[in-house]
Amino acid sequence: YDQYGDEGLKQQQGGGGGAGMDPFTMFQHFFNGGGGGGGGGHFFFQTNGGGGGFQRFHQQQHQQPPPKQESRALYTDAKDVLQLQASAFNTYVGKTKDVWFVNFYSPDCGHCRQIAPEWTKLASALKGTVKVAVVNCIEDPQPCQAQSIRAYPTLRLFKPDGGATDFDGERSQQRLATFAQRFLPNLVKTLSAATVPRFIDENPMGKVLLFSAKGSPAPLFNILANKFRDRLAFGVIPFSTNDAAAFQYGISKFPSLLVVRTDGTTHVYDGLMAQDSLTTYLESQCATRDPAPRARVPAGSGAGLVELTAASAAEVCSKARCVLALLETANHDQQAESLKKLAALAARYAHVRGVRVVWMPMSQARSIEQATGLGHLSSPFVLALDLKRNRFSASSSTDLGSLGPFVDRLTDGELKWTALVADVKWADDGSQHETAS
Repeated sequence: YDQYGDEGLKQQQGGGGGAGMDPFTMFQHFFNGGGGGGGGGHFFFQTNGGGGGFQRFHQQQHQQPPPKQESRALYTDAKDVLQLQASAFNTYVGKTKDVWFVNFYSPDCGHCRQIAPEWTKLASALKGTVKVAVVNCIEDPQPCQAQSIRAYPTLRLFKPDGGATDFDGERSQQRLATFAQRFLPNLVKTLSAATVPRFIDENPMGKVLLFSAKGSPAPLFNILANKFRDRLAFGVIPFSTNDAAAFQYGISKFPSLLVVRTDGTTHVYDGLMAQDSLTTYLESQCATRDPAPRARVPAGSGAGLVELTAASAAEVCSKARCVLALLETANHDQQAESLKKLAALAARYAHVRGVRVVWMPMSQARSIEQATGLGHLSSPFVLALDLKRNRFSASSSTDLGSLGPFVDRLTDGELKWTALVADVKWADDGSQHETAS
């Protein structure tokens, strides 16, 4: 019964002569003088009828039939469910800043199979906020034994501080999500008109300000703060203190959501205050999808536009991915205008760790032409160089004032790369680039 439930018990009863007995009667019959062997329908756990007595019953209890192979594939196609083995469980669960919601299950448990679709939907719904995972206690019993798991499924939530609590309620995706989200850390900072400037200055990421109509934000705002915690900083300005700040940013209705981008520009959200709509909007406002938080670049660090020379090129581009512009320098006015655009681009991405905006004269581009295999290049030409991985990606745009999307794709990891056909030789041999006639 523990393994197969009511349906399994009915099948077992139907296989022998004990059909129709309830479990209490079966127990009394077996242990209170009801007989031990032979026929007569006393072998309640056999599947093929007949005798076998207590010895067969004892073996059945301790040697369960092997489960069917297909019964183990509960989460094979659940791409958002983290399937943990002992090493990963012991390393991460309850030991990181994440909230973990873990389903300890047996693939042969009927209730475990029933909850699998809801658990799969839950993992997709909470992706980015709560780590939704499973542990197969049959194939990997160590974590289950360490957690004293005594029933399947056990749905246990592990908090970032190391505490844990079990879920006991309706096992629907919505109820499970509501339960898990209650334990998310509070990442929303309460602000006033006086503290908003410091909040903006201290956070190198984009900022999201909620001008609240209440004293505290709805739980949805903290859910979003956790989802975007490595990309956006969240602050709330309660209604009682938001007059001056609202005036400063031109906010006239409450609630209102304002995004302060990394370049200092702002935008007021005008859509529905619903999770899906807000998530889509905030994704569009993120400066990057890089999961690592952005570090502020100290003043005077030299992270602006750099002209590559034979002495500096290898040093600069070996430590970072370089966005390299090859410029014609014969026309000084044109060169000045190009450098002005590139300097603005460099300033925009100065906070992005591991990316540098650089330039060099087209007359020194021979090594780039040879390393990329692109042959003769025309000015201006822009490409991304990743020398650590020996690859490059060329921009399709020659408008130096419109390179933002290209750099965004670089920082987002969405560029299509091509392997270099030769090493880049930065030595300045003074060779002149032949311009097209």
